[in-house]
Amino acid sequence: MFRRYLRNGIFGQLAARMELHKAPDGKLSFQGRQGDPERLNSVLVISNPKSGTYFTGAILNRLGLVDTRIHFLRSLCILDDYRQIDAAANAGVENPAARAHCCFYHVSQLVNLIRPGQFAVSHLLPNKRDIRALANTKKLLVFRELRSAIVSYIRYNIKSGFAHRDKRSWADMPQSADRTVAAWDTVNEIIIKEARQRQKFALTANTLPVSYEELVGDFGPETQLACYQNIVRLACRTEPEGFDYEDLISQTLNKNTFTFSGKRSDCGVAWDQRCERLFLDSGGEEVNKDMFAYLPESTVSDVLEHP
Repeated sequence: MFRRYLRNGIFGQLAARMELHKAPDGKLSFQGRQGDPERLNSVLVISNPKSGTYFTGAILNRLGLVDTRIHFLRSLCILDDYRQIDAAANAGVENPAARAHCCFYHVSQLVNLIRPGQFAVSHLLPNKRDIRALANTKKLLVFRELRSAIVSYIRYNIKSGFAHRDKRSWADMPQSADRTVAAWDTVNEIIIKEARQRQKFALTANTLPVSYEELVGDFGPETQLACYQNIVRLACRTEPEGFDYEDLISQTLNKNTFTFSGKRSDCGVAWDQRCERLFLDSGGEEVNKDMFAYLPESTVSDVLEHP
């Protein structure tokens, strides 16, 4: 740790609470390693929960960016520090013991600790301070069809133990439409309402919208390839010549990540007409259409239909 480089103020306060490093470019950082700063940008993933947060991170890692192992929550002021956790050992293991504590900092300058050739992930919600701080940062806005995200979120919270920890009434229910209905107040707040707010990032500079469905090929191989190409252009200062996109896709698709077991949630048994009515009444369909508006309607219509 390089506390001798710190003075009173923002970084001094931060160092008093968590470890900082000197990156190869000589600047303070969450990590002491970074990818080639001449070739790579710094990138922040801003995602809706259960939409491919760490999947997108795995793609960036394959491009040479170093994971800071920092997960910003709904503000740059609040973050989870995963640097002391063995990511490989916990890949796909949904265990609350694998989750680091939250750290609270009233600072927007934290983004400067993500150096070129590094990335971090987040579930940021837009506020003026954070938007200003991120103006020059390359951002991936990652989302997923909301019905699928809802089912996945409920499943994850039960498997991880968070539902029991938070004493959710639906924690012991088997996967079913009844469970989805019982969890609706929770998922409406965290998935639908927050997704509506998070879409404001799509209007900010240096932001690339990316859907989980594009990444996994639900819209076909051409749309999938174009999505990966756009990510490479965002993450790299110059697009590499002769880049093997097929290898990038094969090396990241259907692999375990920090919170993903390698299997997709089945909406069929977890959704019925009651769920659909709640979804429509909560404005989920409008948010879906807003998120996917940058893609041709003919491309996304089948995926956005009721499963």
